[in-house]
Formats: sequence, C-alpha cells, structure tokens
Amino acid sequence: MASQIAATPVLTGEDALRVLEEARRMPTEETRRAFKKLKEKFSKMIVKVDDDY
Repeated sequence: MASQIAATPVLTGEDALRVLEEARRMPTEETRRAFKKLKEKFSKMIVKVDDDY
C-alpha cells in the first residue's frame, strides 16, 4: 500500500526571505561552466533508439 506524502511546509518570515533571495541569485561563471561540462557528459550517455527494431 502506498504511503502518504507529507505536505509541503509553508515558509514565513526570515526563512521565506532567504528562499526568495536564493531564487533570485544568478549563477556564477564557474557554475555555468560546471553545468555545461555536466550537460556534455550526460549527452554522451544518451543513446538514441531507432524506431525500426
């Protein structure tokens, strides 16, 4: 039997402000480079499947 998923907590006050500040923060150039590197590695792992088995 499946278990229930807990409700998402509601943030207020300083916690809510901290989450909003983090969401607005732009990624650094270092973060962008790391993302690009990971994206390239994962794209090499993807295998396209031909529809004509």
